[in-house]
This record gives sequence, C-alpha cells and structure tokens, in this order.
Amino acid sequence: MRDMTNNVAAGWSVVVHRQGEEREPVVVIDQFAPDPERFIADAAFLAFRPVGPHYPGVRAVVAPAMLRDLLTALQPIVTEAFGEPAVEVIDAFYSLVTTPPSALAPIQRLPHFDGLERERLALLHFLARDERSGTAFYRHRATGFER
Repeated sequence: MRDMTNNVAAGWSVVVHRQGEEREPVVVIDQFAPDPERFIADAAFLAFRPVGPHYPGVRAVVAPAMLRDLLTALQPIVTEAFGEPAVEVIDAFYSLVTTPPSALAPIQRLPHFDGLERERLALLHFLARDERSGTAFYRHRATGFER
C-alpha cells in the first residue's frame, strides 16, 4: 500500500493498493469529488434507460464537462500509479443497480470486465449516501487471470 496524498488535489486522500497475485494497482481516493451533491443533482435530471441484458439496472450518460476538472487533477495519479501518459474518457455513466439479487439473470451474476486493453482503466465513483455500494475483484480459477 502506498500513500500518494502529497501529490493530489486539495482534500484528497489517495492510497494505492496492489491487488491479487498479479499485484495490479487499485487507487482509492477518499473525498474525490469536492461536491458530490453536484453529481447527484445532475443525475436527477437525466433520463436513465436499460442498456442491455448484461447490466442489472439503468444508466445515463455523464456530460464530459462534469468530469473535466476532476480528470485534470487525477492525471498525475494515473501517470504515477499506472504509467499512463494521458487520461481519455471512453465512456462515463451514472449507473443504478435496480434488479434485486433474486431476480438477476445468469449473465448478470458473472464478474465482468470492461476491456482487454492494457491501458484501459476503470474509474468507479460511488455516490450512495449509505455506503452500501462497493466492488469486488476476482481471479479466473482455470487461467489465474485477474486483470
């Protein structure tokens, strides 16, 4: 675990964990958005829609302007933790899981991945006020693949 707090935007607490046998970096940033209510208010005005059979809920697109300042501040962390020279947004969504566990389709019960490209990173920003949100990491038993 590595503390990167000295290299970040005011108010951020940043720790890099090394996850699994592959020791992939997982960056945890507390206080990431200085005003999370801004994102919640933005999402409240958007039209959420199902996005296909894989995601157990609904999504709405996040406007690039909502992310601009945060991504600029995030750039030095991405460079240091992952060696990536530039952050580029491929897609950004507000996502709400609306399907109860008992109603999940088999495909929705599987761990997912966003892509196979080495340079692809995922940023998850949990806005739930009750702190029951989260994510998990898995290793494929047959291959040992984690990334």
